[in-house]
Amino acid sequence: MDGLQTWKLKQSNLSEVTIVMLEKLVERKQEEQKYKKSTRSYGLILLAYLFSAALYYYFVLLQGDGLLNIDYWMGLMGKVIFWPLLAILIAVLVLMHTAQRKLKKAEDDYESLRAEIIDRCEELWQGEDLWERRGTVFDFLQQNYDINLYHK
Repeated sequence: MDGLQTWKLKQSNLSEVTIVMLEKLVERKQEEQKYKKSTRSYGLILLAYLFSAALYYYFVLLQGDGLLNIDYWMGLMGKVIFWPLLAILIAVLVLMHTAQRKLKKAEDDYESLRAEIIDRCEELWQGEDLWERRGTVFDFLQQNYDINLYHK
């Protein structure tokens, strides 16, 4: 949003509605990127956690008959470290699921606003001079925010 203001879109004779819509589009794109990053981070944490658990099971449990021995499982659940690790696993799964839901919502919000701007392009850039300058606005958004307004 600051980039749009420093680029001085108001001097381009754009309507206030157009500027607000473009600022909202940039905000929604940034929100989508934030949730994409958090989903990726939680996924990497979960992957590292599962890899560590697989190594533990391979080197500790498979050395004996640990997977088939019920006494070993009861002993494992009795260890102090088991329950916090299980709680961490559940917490990471819940956080990842929540981030994925928020990402989906952010993607839908972003795409709906982007489609609305594309559909209302002639209305937002009324006049021949604004219509010719819209390409520079589209290029600016594409280069700085990775927002494509040329087609759906």
